[in-house]
Amino acid sequence: MTFEEMETLLLSLGYARFNKGKTSGSRVVFEHNSAMSIELHKPHGNRKELLMYQISKILKILESEDLI
Repeated sequence: MTFEEMETLLLSLGYARFNKGKTSGSRVVFEHNSAMSIELHKPHGNRKELLMYQISKILKILESEDLI
């Protein structure tokens, strides 16, 4: 799953994307009105896919918040 695909999913579930600080670089946070925030690092270089541990972490959060 690419970062863009995950971003689309999170936005469709009511999350909003924010850069994490002024010098966030590749760090972003997705915030939700009533659910836990999700922090991610965008993949660097030619790699567009998220790593498996990132996907697993996000799925666990979404399941615990009853969003999926």
